[in-house]
Amino acid sequence: MNTTEWLKRDHELILDALDVLAITAKWAQAGGVVPEQHMRKLIAFFREFADDYHHQKEEQVLFPALLAAGMPRQGPVAVMLREHDMGRDLLRRIEVSLPELDVEAALDYVDLLSLHIRKENEILFYMADRLLEGCDQQLLAQMLTKTENAVPQIFGQDDYRRNFAEIQQACSE
Repeated sequence: MNTTEWLKRDHELILDALDVLAITAKWAQAGGVVPEQHMRKLIAFFREFADDYHHQKEEQVLFPALLAAGMPRQGPVAVMLREHDMGRDLLRRIEVSLPELDVEAALDYVDLLSLHIRKENEILFYMADRLLEGCDQQLLAQMLTKTENAVPQIFGQDDYRRNFAEIQQACSE
């Protein structure tokens, strides 16, 4: 599995969580009560998995490899980094709004990350595959593994998916 395939696999779980956040925000917008513990679980997922785990692999492995391979510093990598920061800011807004949910921030976060992932999957990763074609994929995989291992995983993907299902059910009753 090459570097971008590895990152796309993470994107699948993040997109599932974004779907749950969108359902939750729309539920709150319609007057439904979203239990605070559910929102805290979603926030923990986005902080632990999307940011600490996934974004770190991009920021510490993929993006430096792209820059070293000749991608302009102020090009797509700068845009992706700026969007990571924007996502962190929106997540903070969501968190400080609890126990009420800042619906606008939640929906903005869903829109930002959904579009961000689409840009990466459809544009940046295509460029990366071409630009890093001659790179040692085994070395990049080792670097990704090292970055993954540096981040303590509190839950596995199955635990996250169970949390998503529980939250989704609570926001549909």
